[in-house]
Amino acid sequence: MNELMNDDDETKKKIDRDLLDLFIDNYQPFSLVEERAFKKFARWIPGYQLPSRKTISTVMLSALYNKTKSEMKMVLGPECNYSICLTTDLWTSRSNESYIAITAHYMTDDFEFKTVLLDCCNFHDSNTGENIQEVLKNIVAEWGLTDKIIFAVADNADNVQKAIHNIGWKQFGCYGHILNLIVQDSLTTVQPILEKVKKIVRHFKTSSTALEKLLKAQTDNTAGCIPKRLIQEVPTRWNSTFLMVQRFVEMEQYIRSTMAILKKDLPTLTNDEWNLLSDLIKILQPFHQATETISGENYMNGSLVIVMTRCLLAASDKLLTEPILET
Repeated sequence: MNELMNDDDETKKKIDRDLLDLFIDNYQPFSLVEERAFKKFARWIPGYQLPSRKTISTVMLSALYNKTKSEMKMVLGPECNYSICLTTDLWTSRSNESYIAITAHYMTDDFEFKTVLLDCCNFHDSNTGENIQEVLKNIVAEWGLTDKIIFAVADNADNVQKAIHNIGWKQFGCYGHILNLIVQDSLTTVQPILEKVKKIVRHFKTSSTALEKLLKAQTDNTAGCIPKRLIQEVPTRWNSTFLMVQRFVEMEQYIRSTMAILKKDLPTLTNDEWNLLSDLIKILQPFHQATETISGENYMNGSLVIVMTRCLLAASDKLLTEPILET
């Protein structure tokens, strides 16, 4: 029997770190270490005792988090000699838990653009401007960055604007959020047709029989092709609505033929409605491209806002002159 490694063994530390990467990088559940097959696999590592699920989640992960945070603080101080821009966001999870994230963006002396996530944590209090202000101030102070913040980018919610203003930072509205509001508002005019599309997509997502027939319709038509599936929208992201409609129109031929043989009470689209969906793609395409462009993390995109806005206005003006929008 192999002698067990002790906690100070460098090999054990490396194995523990690689094990943590399994959960961090691949989003595996901590319960994996309790699975029979995984325990069987781990037995082949001489002298290594697999840690428990509780040890991983409460001890090992916390220790790695604190170590990484300390290292980042040591790096951030010397590297960031100038001003910092912050981005922050609040959201609610599916389990109705509120979270807040705050990220620092800065330039080094070598003109290298850096991004550091300062914190992402539960927001237990009500989302008032005062509570948000307190959390933002505490996080920035903990990292020793209080005097280096020049402005913060966030959505245009009143409570967030109030928090940033009260701290004394300049606030810039999130351009992506503004685009999202514009498009979401415009989509209300075609909501009845979109509801039809969503209901059809939902059926193909939940019915294995319907999905099988849809995939078969594609392979029967084109030998050797890789069949595509419909895309379901995410309500909070208008881009997903665009992608859903784009794929839906792309697969019109197969959707029509499959729905014709399905004995289900599904909504049907008229030829005019199919044409309208095609037109909708042309209208939303520039906004989709703009959103994708300004959503990058590893480059500065503030200078793109004016250019993007002018391009979107020009694209909209051009679309207004096309026959498809005259009806």
